[in-house]
Amino acid sequence: MEVRRRNVHTTNKGPRPSVSQIVNELDVFPKLPRECKKSTWSGGLVTILTFCCISWLLIMECRSYLDPPVNYSYELDKSTSGKVKVNIDIVVASPCHDVSMDVVDTSGSSLSDEENIQYLPTSFELSPSARAAFKYRQYIAGALRAKHHTIQHWLWKYASETSVFTDFEVPVVNKKVSDDRNSDACRIVGTLFVKKVGGNIHILFGK
Repeated sequence: MEVRRRNVHTTNKGPRPSVSQIVNELDVFPKLPRECKKSTWSGGLVTILTFCCISWLLIMECRSYLDPPVNYSYELDKSTSGKVKVNIDIVVASPCHDVSMDVVDTSGSSLSDEENIQYLPTSFELSPSARAAFKYRQYIAGALRAKHHTIQHWLWKYASETSVFTDFEVPVVNKKVSDDRNSDACRIVGTLFVKKVGGNIHILFGK
């Protein structure tokens, strides 16, 4: 036998509950009356320590999100097609009309078909500002060799402090030597696109 219950609609004509009353009723942990609470030094200390721990965890999570760790992985380039871009910036203690450069493999064949190399007259002795910049570049290179896993901090995360590596200035062909010094050297600068085989760069005397 099936028993059914009739729905009886009741109306509550009392005042509507406030928002705080609704929230208190929905709370999983009912609030204790104020007269049932007692403040103590130990309880306050535990509350402060808990707040400090939560704040520390929140700060560490934000730092981990803003500055995530970098996982390094290395793999062998199995492709032999295509070319590799190589930037060249060398100063040779000889006039430009007496030096030349070529890139050859172990068999003596030329590796570079697209050369964009410039020979700029310059002075072999560095000016004080150029020497300071060179020392700074040496310092960064030494730090990268000592701790290569920090390269992301040196190059792109803090690029504003290490623009000496991130900014590659293309020199002007008709750039003059400053400070009235003799152009007793040659700056060989540019970009090479070489094949993916073993080879050497030769700086030769004579054209």
